[in-house]
Amino acid sequence: MFFYSLTTIATAALLLPSVSLAHQCSKYSLPSQDEIRAAEKVPTGNPAKCLSGTKFFPQRVDHSSSDTSPNSTFLQQYEIHDQHFTPGGPIIYWQNPEQTYGCLNNTSGPAWADELGGMAISLEQRYYGLSTPPGLNYTENTNWTNADMKYLTLENSLLDAVTFVEWIRCNYPGAKDSKVIVFGGSYPGFLTINFRVKYPDVFYGGLASSSVTRGLDVNIFSKYTFAWGNWASQVTSEISALAASRIKQAFVDIREMVKTGNVSGLQEALHLCTPVKSAEQASIIPFGLFGLFTENIQNNRPSFGSPGSLTIETALNSSDSLEILGTITKAFILWNGYPSNCFPYEDQPRTLFSWIQCTYLPYSSPYSTEDSIFGAFLPDYSHPLSLDPTCLSGWNMTSNPGGPDYQRRIRVDQETIDTTERLILSENTWDPVMSIGPDNIFPPFGTNGSRMYFISYTSHIEDILVDMPTDGVWLRNARKFYLETFKEWLGRV
Repeated sequence: MFFYSLTTIATAALLLPSVSLAHQCSKYSLPSQDEIRAAEKVPTGNPAKCLSGTKFFPQRVDHSSSDTSPNSTFLQQYEIHDQHFTPGGPIIYWQNPEQTYGCLNNTSGPAWADELGGMAISLEQRYYGLSTPPGLNYTENTNWTNADMKYLTLENSLLDAVTFVEWIRCNYPGAKDSKVIVFGGSYPGFLTINFRVKYPDVFYGGLASSSVTRGLDVNIFSKYTFAWGNWASQVTSEISALAASRIKQAFVDIREMVKTGNVSGLQEALHLCTPVKSAEQASIIPFGLFGLFTENIQNNRPSFGSPGSLTIETALNSSDSLEILGTITKAFILWNGYPSNCFPYEDQPRTLFSWIQCTYLPYSSPYSTEDSIFGAFLPDYSHPLSLDPTCLSGWNMTSNPGGPDYQRRIRVDQETIDTTERLILSENTWDPVMSIGPDNIFPPFGTNGSRMYFISYTSHIEDILVDMPTDGVWLRNARKFYLETFKEWLGRV
């Protein structure tokens, strides 16, 4: 048995006899030896303290350009877990999410790789963390211009991974014939579907958790406009009818307080960072609480303090509306780690992710209908697209409309998904994304047929994270199911 390390691959890449050999290995344009050598000399500092350490990979700013000027490339942070790799073993590629680099050891990837005699690898999402184009320094609430953002596109994001994975296969000893299985959740789940559909020559199989597909439609009258909020309402009602009724009354009461101007004491009761002094300030509070509650439900897992369950438990033990609503903000503050221990309800700047949402991942912000436990929270019907207010205020542009034609054009429509081989689509039932994700695929068509997996009362992307002591049997079974499916695909049975 042979084992290789991160140092081995770096050395192997440097010892390639010529650049042309790397290019002969792949039909995709790969970095030169000089570019690899220069990138290896730049320390990342491993800011996330990943167990495998991180390095830099030279990446093209625009994969569609032939520009070779100094500013045509940038450094992208990557990680390799290869302690148990054997020649020909699979490559498990984790598509990092839209945030600063997240370590492989926080996912199930290394465990799957070790079991399969493979390696786990990952690459930071472009424009995030250390992986920004020349001249840009990352902050989540960036003040970058639209011109700065023009290279954050779907195709560039996909080709970052394609280039990196192909470089690994061409240069890592024993990896030339390795099959690649990609996995990711949420936005990376959407990318995972794209990888399998558009680059099946690179990605042999895929696992997409909590991915948006059907809901890529922001027409103001789309049936998915209210899906997110109504799903959170339904899940809450299924857990406890009593808690749901008290939460419903709490939202009725806060609307009345705002309407009548009875807002004294709201700052303390709702854990707000600034006092509520005007009708304009008060008017945004009910909708803000609704948004926080849906996020708490979506991310309702023990490692976050079970924020959705916390509100439901409070509602079971108390009928005090402000106590119930205060738990919503308190729970959100805790799992998001706000250092001030209060919620900055007036300070909601645009996020970098909103660019992605406005340009190529167009799904609606949360809204709800009158019959939900929240009452009606409606989009702005003066705009034809529900995302337009966000995109116009943040980026001075209208939203990509999405819709069935767009879904077919980028090939994440249900018909394409149904006929794509070796693709697992998983959904976690706490998660409102389940209401805007892929439809059920049944039955799977043979060993390589795509398939759906539903995990009861689990949160957003929880099924692809590392095993935790608090995980229930349903989560452990899901991860085992994925591993056994990978074995089946790879002929390891």
